[in-house]
Amino acid sequence: MNREFLEGNQIVMGFPPADVSASASQTSDFVSLKNYDRCLCVFMAGAGTAGADTTVTLTQATAVAGTGEKALTFTKVKTKQGVSMAAIGTFTEVTQTAASTYTSATSGEAETIWAIDVKREDLDIANDFDCLRLSVSDHTAYKSGTVFYILYDARHNLGDSLSAIAD
Repeated sequence: MNREFLEGNQIVMGFPPADVSASASQTSDFVSLKNYDRCLCVFMAGAGTAGADTTVTLTQATAVAGTGEKALTFTKVKTKQGVSMAAIGTFTEVTQTAASTYTSATSGEAETIWAIDVKREDLDIANDFDCLRLSVSDHTAYKSGTVFYILYDARHNLGDSLSAIAD
């Protein structure tokens, strides 16, 4: 297959890069997996203070407005953490007991990239849950951070016209 990345994939900003040190939590927008089979949820942040570690939380809903919001459990997180991202070449897979949150005890003092890959069938699709979001809390030590989503494996072959906020 010879197509451009955005023909069948979508990138959505959860919340823009921001000074997150002044806030106790940051909640992103919901995205919909109605047109996609997978979503890579990505959190990126600058280094801050040791001991002020971030927690990310996944939730699911039946509409992008947050209708019927409830926890979305996951077991794997891919991480890159360190003093300098230039010094870290590969992701490390962290496996945890099924939970809707993830925290690293060394994330406060590190530059951080966390990626959680969600399959459409990980959501409660039997009860019409097809939307998800990633929220960030306890990150007061970070200077800046952002959340974005990469939706992929389009369910229809419509190029770059598939919406990530479709209900």
